[in-house]
Amino acid sequence: MKVLQPALDVERPHACHLFPGGRICLGAEQSGGAPTLESAYARSVVWANGYSVYQREGAFPF
Repeated sequence: MKVLQPALDVERPHACHLFPGGRICLGAEQSGGAPTLESAYARSVVWANGYSVYQREGAFPF
């Protein structure tokens, strides 16, 4: 999964679970991917909620 819009202005990508280029880190594996499309979708929804908290408070909630 990759964030296409809006463009993210992130000073510390690791702090908000992003790889360079806007790709979301969804798992503990080196690739950061998810095993299924369903899992990727669910985890990206959770990430979006966490990113909203990160923007407001400066820290990811998990």
